[in-house]
Amino acid sequence: MRSVFLAVVVVLFVPVAATADDLPRRMLLVHVGDPLYLNPLATQAPGGPDRVRHTAVRLAVALGVPTHPTRGQLFVLSGQTTSPNDPLPFKSVVAAAMRNFCESSRAQDRLVLIFSGHVVEVDGKAYFVPLEGDPTEPATLVPVADVYEQFGKCKATQKVIIWDVCRRNPEVVAIRPTTVPLSAKLASALAEVPAGIQVVLPCSPAESAIEYTVPRGDAGLYAGSALLESLRKAAEVRLAQHPHTPADAIPIAEIMPVTQKYVASAATAFDTKQTPKLFGGVPVKLVAPDPREAPARRVEFPAFKVVQSADVLAILEELALPSLGQQAKVETLPPLPFDEARLKRYASDVTLEQVRKNPEKYKLRMAVLRALQQLRDTDPRASGNPQPPAEITAPITEAQKKLVLAALDPIAHAIAILELEQDALEDVQHLRPTETNRWQAHYDYTRSQLQLRLAALNEYNYRLAQVRTDSLPMLPAGSRGWQLVPTDTSRSRKDVQLMANQAIMALKYVITANPGTPWEVLAKRALLTPPGLKWEPISR
Repeated sequence: MRSVFLAVVVVLFVPVAATADDLPRRMLLVHVGDPLYLNPLATQAPGGPDRVRHTAVRLAVALGVPTHPTRGQLFVLSGQTTSPNDPLPFKSVVAAAMRNFCESSRAQDRLVLIFSGHVVEVDGKAYFVPLEGDPTEPATLVPVADVYEQFGKCKATQKVIIWDVCRRNPEVVAIRPTTVPLSAKLASALAEVPAGIQVVLPCSPAESAIEYTVPRGDAGLYAGSALLESLRKAAEVRLAQHPHTPADAIPIAEIMPVTQKYVASAATAFDTKQTPKLFGGVPVKLVAPDPREAPARRVEFPAFKVVQSADVLAILEELALPSLGQQAKVETLPPLPFDEARLKRYASDVTLEQVRKNPEKYKLRMAVLRALQQLRDTDPRASGNPQPPAEITAPITEAQKKLVLAALDPIAHAIAILELEQDALEDVQHLRPTETNRWQAHYDYTRSQLQLRLAALNEYNYRLAQVRTDSLPMLPAGSRGWQLVPTDTSRSRKDVQLMANQAIMALKYVITANPGTPWEVLAKRALLTPPGLKWEPISR
């Protein structure tokens, strides 16, 4: 999906000491915390406020980037917005932010560009994933080569890029695909640094970059990235001993050894390894600061707000379902720029109230609405239902088995109800050709979701039964138990595997039959949420 919109990059101001206000330093943070098709990043403690901007401000201050209310040079483009008018990190906005940041910089400036989110490798090339980016479609992604080319042309005297990517929270099971660990090919592509640019990679090949909702390690202050927290802490330690002067370079090379120690302490808390790397060097001779030169032009873009029509909002509300992750929360979409002309084919002919008042006239529509409501109402993860333990510690006890047994009842109930709804949808299938485009798409999507969730529930039931029958896989030395993690392939009964495959085929049909619409986006997200489960040793 493409976006052709520009937006205002939010500028954060936090007063700092007067001596820091005139340092020729600038920072741009591009943060994609909840991409459309990949796993979200940790940005806050449970129930706490978003910490993306707090982290950016603290890091900027530690690195000597001015944050004065009128001369500030910190710019944050994030999907974690603070107001409805804030820009979102669509591909075109990311490109515009980077271009304006580079073009507005002076020869004397020292720059830091941070990308927080996901990167993918396709055919040997590296891409950063913007908000709407589809990891299987390079045209929707931001090529890393373009970033390096744009940054290389910038006339600033020092240029630093920090790749805060390949992040993984060991305490949270991924609900959508991730891009971890860092592959050798991706590491190689990111490390192909043009002359004059310093690049920080978050970890070494085969490693992941730790993130957390509850800070760990010696540098942890805010929920989020262990790398950014460690850079901030290391920079604060150095600043206390070596105050910044205008002629200094941003001390990335100097703080990297301490940063690595702080990152290692966070990784050790999760019994894993993470080794950040620095590539490239500072130019031999930096351009001297010139206080007589006008300040760098502020990075500003024409404001743009994606306004979705009432009909798009109605479609999304009608199809809203709980996620397939561990938490039964309704998934929401960011405001996406759907083509209103295309959506005219899916215009509503009557209201839902009219449909409900005439159930005999609108049999297919009523079957769809009932199925959607049952998908919401019968979710076994809803509050009030007995919940199985998130982890099974070894050895398995009778108390754990009782918890699992109690949790199986709402799963069995949900399966029975949804099977009835599946039959009801099949009974009205002959009416589908007579329906409008909107209700054909509703029908196809709802039926595919029923199949997907029935497969997932049966898989869940099968995996929990393994606890009761003491048939979990053998544990390696040092592991204290098991956790359930998603997998692309169902390995329970053959009929469940068939159901999962049918759901995948049905979702693919929804995607191809309804391009550029909410149904396509919802089906793609569902397709990227694997229905299979497996028991995996706990490695922390």
